[in-house]
Amino acid sequence: ALPEAPLAADVDRRRMERLHEVGRALVSEQNLDRLLDLILVQARRLLDAEAGSLYLVVGEGEDRELLFAHTQNAAVDLPYHRFRMPISPDSMAGFVAATGRSLNIPDVQELGPDAPYRFNDSFDRRSGYRSRSMLVVPLLDVEGQVLGVLQLINRLEEDAEGRRTVVPFLREHVGLAQSLAGQAGVAVRNARLREEIERLFEGFVQASVTAIEQRDPVTSGHSARVAALT
Repeated sequence: ALPEAPLAADVDRRRMERLHEVGRALVSEQNLDRLLDLILVQARRLLDAEAGSLYLVVGEGEDRELLFAHTQNAAVDLPYHRFRMPISPDSMAGFVAATGRSLNIPDVQELGPDAPYRFNDSFDRRSGYRSRSMLVVPLLDVEGQVLGVLQLINRLEEDAEGRRTVVPFLREHVGLAQSLAGQAGVAVRNARLREEIERLFEGFVQASVTAIEQRDPVTSGHSARVAALT
């Protein structure tokens, strides 16, 4: 056991270094669509996941829903479309969004009848893909509010012969995924605030242009063209 301790410490140190690198990358990206793609790329790389999906919480109060916002899969390449689903414990993503609890499921095909959530296998049936191990964690902001859900699918491990097989996520991966999801949640919140500020600014400019042109109809159109050009 003694010779293994430095090795374990070295692995933990490398993981923390990679986690810090991911955090710096997320902070530097301000476009929300590119940010979602980056979150999935880095999460899959950090946790050796073959596929993953991102859901965002949209709406307010009782009208809150989950938006299926982005997905990646290294095994199959199928087009996807964004859709909304209720935040309810019926689905795994809905359960995590509703409770704020993480799920680490060794094989989603073998969920017991007592599980409060169900696995939707529609994608697997359409694509011929087989989802097995799954890690689902909430994206939280600094106040602990759930902003979305990160879902990682099929952790891959290489055996002695170089073949990659699907294995369950380990207990230590839950904490790692939660740390990454926390960083991602803050980055998503910042990107959304930036988009909101841009919309407010554009609305202010448009209102100013309208007021100016109503006062001086002789130069009507000039202010609008200046605003569009700048």
